[in-house]
Amino acid sequence: MHEKERHRIILSAVQEKPVVTVAELVDLTESSEATIRRDIAALHVAKRLRRVRGGAESLSPPQFVGLAGRPFSVNQTMNARQKQAIAKAAVALCDDGDSVIINGGTTTFQMVHHLANRRLQIFTNSFPIAEHLLKHSKNTVMLSGA
Repeated sequence: MHEKERHRIILSAVQEKPVVTVAELVDLTESSEATIRRDIAALHVAKRLRRVRGGAESLSPPQFVGLAGRPFSVNQTMNARQKQAIAKAAVALCDDGDSVIINGGTTTFQMVHHLANRRLQIFTNSFPIAEHLLKHSKNTVMLSGA
């Protein structure tokens, strides 16, 4: 593998994971430990990463202040018609008495409207799904623990 390609892989690795070990980079590049150490030193001098004991770290690690992403209420409005169609089709595959697992999400949440008149055993990890079904249906609802 050429030096430029190794450098690209090393820089990509430290962007994905703020600190990467020499051993991890050896595995990623299939290069020797000595080669990786030279690459880290060269990238450190070029101010592309910071050399640390046993590996390298990003100069600007991502700041995880909290969970990233859009709120549930915003996601519900995106592609709403498609989500409703998927939910309706999924519920059509269920027969009364069936046991089903419904994962959390805005598409699967749309299933609750079609499940109101059904009698299923539903296991979910979603508080909004469980709450809605408990209030508005005769389904048996089980919620996974923490």
